[in-house]
Amino acid sequence: MQGLFDAFSLKCSQLKQAVASGHDDLVRVLDRELEPMIAEILAYRAETRENAHMQLQFLNGLIRDEAEDKSSVVRRSAAMSMLIDRYFRANSDGGDGFRQPPSRMPAKSAVFDAPDQPLFNEAVLDCLPDRVGVITKDYRYLFANQANAEFLGRSPLALVGCHVSEFIGDDSFHALAKPAFDKCFDGMAVDYMHRGRLGWAEFKARCRMTPLRAANKEIIGAVVVLQNASQSMALEKS
Repeated sequence: MQGLFDAFSLKCSQLKQAVASGHDDLVRVLDRELEPMIAEILAYRAETRENAHMQLQFLNGLIRDEAEDKSSVVRRSAAMSMLIDRYFRANSDGGDGFRQPPSRMPAKSAVFDAPDQPLFNEAVLDCLPDRVGVITKDYRYLFANQANAEFLGRSPLALVGCHVSEFIGDDSFHALAKPAFDKCFDGMAVDYMHRGRLGWAEFKARCRMTPLRAANKEIIGAVVVLQNASQSMALEKS
């Protein structure tokens, strides 16, 4: 584990030196080598709590360093969710402490490929008038377009990592949203009318879910498009 961190640190030092020296070709070569190294560090199967925390601290540092790059923050936040789920998801006995993951781990998490999929084009989704969210398989926001963020009273980045139930309530989530998400995660396109509550107000919205697939075709989440009930009825009549 430490060897991976040392190699990454050395590569970063080489990159900084190349930038300072104005060697543009070398900068491009070194920069391309960093992402595979990051993927290797995050794919490492930590056997102790200390190593797991080292991975989380490493990723937290990346998020801080890349804070001005929205796309990078979204990807790193999704990876953070993946690591937390890997090591600290509730155990079968109800505990939520560190657990050693299965021995077989993918060489690279599928989540790193997700933003490159045509279905997950942030620029396109931000231009849509409908509310759009990209939800991970643990029912948390990976992305929200501007329309959805404004409706929920948050910024798009503030929504990353938030659980869906935080905005629609536990009852509405378990009764309607979770069954729909689970069908979507099984590969189905879902279209249903959701009734929920936002603050003190009740709302009704048409909810369409499409599976989000990684480059290897594995389903890693859902793209959700929401329209309020009156808007949906008007479109169907037109």
